Amino acid sequence: GAVFIALIALFLSADFAARGIAGSGDYAHIAARVAAALPLYRTILVVDVIGAALTIVLAAALFVALQPAAPELARLALIFRLAEGLLEGVTCACGFAVARAYASPFAGFGAEQMQGLVSLLRAVQGGMFNIVTLFFGIGSVLFFWIFVTSRAIPRALSVFGLLASLLVPVLALAGLIVPETAKLLQPGWYPIMVAELTTGAWLLLFAIRTSPAAKE
Repeated sequence: GAVFIALIALFLSADFAARGIAGSGDYAHIAARVAAALPLYRTILVVDVIGAALTIVLAAALFVALQPAAPELARLALIFRLAEGLLEGVTCACGFAVARAYASPFAGFGAEQMQGLVSLLRAVQGGMFNIVTLFFGIGSVLFFWIFVTSRAIPRALSVFGLLASLLVPVLALAGLIVPETAKLLQPGWYPIMVAELTTGAWLLLFAIRTSPAAKE
C-alpha cells in the first residue's frame, strides 16, 4: 500500500519540479536555468530512477500476494509490470541525456543543433512514456482482475481499479498514434491515479484477504 502511494507521489513531484526548473523558452534560456540548478535537476531525475525501482518492488509484492489466487495471470501481470519498470529506466536515461545536453553543449554543436538534439531526446522520452504506460496498463488490468475475482480487497474498490486500468492502454495507444491529443486526453489519467491512491490507502490499513470472502 505504501509503495502504491509513494510511486504516485514520487513521479508527480519529480515531474512538477523538473518542469519548474526548465520552464519554457528556447534552448539558451532553458539551458541557463538547468545549468544554474544542475545538482538539483539531476537529483530530481534520480527520484524518477527510484520510482522505476519501486515499480519492480510493487510488481513483486503484488505477485506474491495474488499468486495463490491466480498463478498464471499473476505471473503474466508480473512480467508486464517488470517490463514497465525496466523501460522506465531507459526513459530516465534519456532524461539524464537531456540534462547533459542543457548543461554542457557538445563540441561543434551550435544552439540550433543542440535544440534539435534536445527535441529528439524529448520525442524519444514521449514515445517511451506511452510505451511504459501501455505495459503498466496491461499489468494493472491483470492485477485488478485478480483482485476482483479473488475478493482480496473490497469489490467496489477492485472494480473501480479494473475500469480505470482498462482506460490506461487506450490512452497510451492514443498517445502513440495521435500524440497531438495528449493535452486533451490528460483528464483520462485521473481515474487510475485515484484508483491506485485508494487501493494503496486500503492496503496500508488492512490486510489482503487470503481466503474467499462472502459475496457482498
